[in-house]
This record gives sequence, C-alpha cells and structure tokens, in this order.
Amino acid sequence: MSKELKTNTELESMIMDRVRKNADWWYVKSAIVTPVQRNAPHLPNWDAAFVVDGAALRPADIHYLVTAFQNQYDLIEA
Repeated sequence: MSKELKTNTELESMIMDRVRKNADWWYVKSAIVTPVQRNAPHLPNWDAAFVVDGAALRPADIHYLVTAFQNQYDLIEA
C-alpha cells in the first residue's frame, strides 16, 4: 500500500490543525517539515520539528501525532 503524497506545506498545516485542537499544546506555534533520507521503503521520508513559545519543550506525546501522519503520508520529493 503506497502512502498519499503531500507537500511540506500541506503536512505542516495538517499537523498544526491537530495541534490547535489540543488545549495542552497551546505553546506550540508552528511545525516545520523537512525531508530525511529514507533507509528502507517502509520508513518515513520526512520529520517534523516544532517552534514553541518561551522555554517550553516540545510535548512528548506529539511524537504519536507525527508518527501517525508519517504512516499515512510521504513528502513529495523535489
């Protein structure tokens, strides 16, 4: 089963839509999706980093959100 292809802008928007629905993640201001080298066909070809307000850290459980999207979508490679 192949994954649906998305641009980094589309993935960032989808991630932030979910982040905004979680009141506990109010301090996450934006997501940045960047390509990563795929070491195997089933592994993701992108990862996400986050800009947070102040000294707050990236929420630990946001990893599950990113993993869910990585399992569904591949980044369109230029």
